[in-house]
Amino acid sequence: MNETRRLDVVVRFHDLTRISELERCIFSLVGQDYRPLHINLVVQRFSEADKDVVRSRLAPLLMGEQSPSLEILNWDHEAPVDARSALINMGIHASKGRYLAFLDFDHVLYPEAYRLLISQLELTGTDLAFARVRNVEVEVYDTFLRPKAVLPGAEGKGLHDLFRGNYFPIHSYVIDRSGIPEQFLFFDPNLTAEEDYDFLLRICAQFQSDFTLAQIEIGECSMKTGDGNHRSAGGRKPMQQAQDEHVAAFLEQRRRNTLLSQQVQRTLGVTLSRKDLTIRSLLDRELC
Repeated sequence: MNETRRLDVVVRFHDLTRISELERCIFSLVGQDYRPLHINLVVQRFSEADKDVVRSRLAPLLMGEQSPSLEILNWDHEAPVDARSALINMGIHASKGRYLAFLDFDHVLYPEAYRLLISQLELTGTDLAFARVRNVEVEVYDTFLRPKAVLPGAEGKGLHDLFRGNYFPIHSYVIDRSGIPEQFLFFDPNLTAEEDYDFLLRICAQFQSDFTLAQIEIGECSMKTGDGNHRSAGGRKPMQQAQDEHVAAFLEQRRRNTLLSQQVQRTLGVTLSRKDLTIRSLLDRELC
């Protein structure tokens, strides 16, 4: 496989009872019109029997000559209990291609997604290219999801918006690894919420990002009725609200401590670059 053009996609999967959603996710990767494409499917504490079930269910999707290659990686350590960041890091470590992307098992991408994003990376020479995904409310059944409605979502348009809030989901961008040292490409293993946003704050403060496609929809986030990622009109439970507040404080500290590189400062229109300019100081200056 040509690693100078190869795209590695890290897919997280932790619940075998939701394998029909994984099939839907992998089907959307098989349908991508970008090649070469390799899938690192990272599972959480699966037995050999569990992995065999995954292989047998996915095999029919991967039978074509031009189908993506797929490797199953298993996180089998006892800690952390919620290993979502550890799964991503395991997938990143196994990735060998120039391009890197992430896709959780319950989301999908449209066929042109990676072709558009990688073309933009090649055109601009930037390190990350972003597009947009839409939120779709779905009802969950045993063997399928039924879309109910397209939900309104906050529309991020550029880097300033990203620094203000989590407008860009984990599958809305592709990374060109050739310009980013390996030690920067990790998710904080202590985070079990907003770990993808924390990653973007760190990466986009240091490296060049492109938002030309930020209004082009390339995929969907499934917001499940009654699921933990769907916030009902009744509000959040006290325990969840406390966790949200803790994560928000952590991310604010990240903004206060993360310096902006000179190249990012120039991209943001800072005429006199400063070595001590952080994400938070930039945002505060804009409010003045």
